[in-house]
Parts: sequence; structure tokens; C-alpha cells
Amino acid sequence: MKPIRTFKVHPSLPEPLAPLLHIAYNLRWSWDHAAIELFRRLDRDLWETCGHNPVLLLGNLEQGILEAAAADDSFLAHMRGVAETLDSYLSGQGAWYTREHHQADRLLVAYFSAEFGLTECLSIFEEGSVCWREIT
Repeated sequence: MKPIRTFKVHPSLPEPLAPLLHIAYNLRWSWDHAAIELFRRLDRDLWETCGHNPVLLLGNLEQGILEAAAADDSFLAHMRGVAETLDSYLSGQGAWYTREHHQADRLLVAYFSAEFGLTECLSIFEEGSVCWREIT
């Protein structure tokens, strides 16, 4: 029998973990070892299953894991450090261009090459990512 409708239930991110979304939706995490370790701390096996995709990971974590992380002072300190580093990076403070040119106008440059993928979870050679967890 074909189902009439399919529902996907996503966990609710506790308020103390709100910065995780900001970190996950910026590709800087893909070369920031502290950010990668932050997501890996949540669930190492699921991190692997999700192909190192933090957005997919956050959408597939059990609610209990998120609640435990929200109450873990060590995890929260790690997350705050990663979030502060990301915010500093995005502000441009300490960046080469700011140091060398001290101009009010910011030079914005983007370069995209279809030859190289940015990270394995955003492969240009495969169709989407699949992540699943058996509910017991």
C-alpha cells in the first residue's frame, strides 16, 4: 500500500545550541578543525553516516543528545569558541586585506571552480546526501 503522506520529524535545537546553526550553515566549518570536532562530539557514528554534513547531522540527532549537549559546560564552551572564531573571521578583523589597505570599502572577491568540490558532503559528482538512523 502506498502511503498517503510522509512526515520527517526533525529534532528541536535547544536555545543554548542556537549558534550551531550559524556554524553549520557557513562553509568555514569544512576547514576549521575545531568546528569539525564540535560536530563530531555530538555523535561520531552519525557524523560518519551523514558524510560529514553538519546540517544533516543536526537534523538527524536524537533529541536526548541535543539536550545533553545543551547542559554540557565543556561542549558549550567549545561551541562558543568556534562561534567567536567564525564571527571574527566574518567581520574581516585581522584579515590580510584589512591589515594591508585600511580602507573603509571592503573588497569582496569570489572564485568558483566546477572542477573541485569544497567538502565531501557537497560533492559535485553525486546526487545529494543520504543519512538515516534506525529508530528503536
